[in-house]
Amino acid sequence: MAESERSVFTNYDDEKIHEESTTRALNASTENFVVEFGPDEAQIAFDLGDAELGEILRSPQPQERPVRWM
Repeated sequence: MAESERSVFTNYDDEKIHEESTTRALNASTENFVVEFGPDEAQIAFDLGDAELGEILRSPQPQERPVRWM
């Protein structure tokens, strides 16, 4: 999947996104989240559908974010 198609992710390094993500992760209505990170950057996505999760699983890891937690 091209980086431009990864729009479900937001910049987890952004302070506001980080704070919102903490709240969302603890919310009982949150179904899932994915974090991709590396030494210099991190991104997060919430409440992904089957198609989005499938695309992420089939896509290669970005070199700048070689670790993925689902």
